[in-house]
Amino acid sequence: MRQNGLNLLTGCLRGLLWGVRPEANEKVEISFEVEAIESVYARWQEKGVALSTELIDFPLGRKFMARDPEGQTLVVYEVKK
Repeated sequence: MRQNGLNLLTGCLRGLLWGVRPEANEKVEISFEVEAIESVYARWQEKGVALSTELIDFPLGRKFMARDPEGQTLVVYEVKK
């Protein structure tokens, strides 16, 4: 994973910096840019991660979505080369 592909929204950033958890009604989405998305999807599936979608093709590449143990949305994507 490339660090520049990690986008943290306000609620998550507060948690990382100050240990503050998002409020119950606050939505946080964390996005990861990866290479070899099929392999990442398969590994997450094997590990029992709560996958919300199958692999999805979109104009700029492929992605899938999952949920962390606290219910926050995780978006994993690969940009077309």
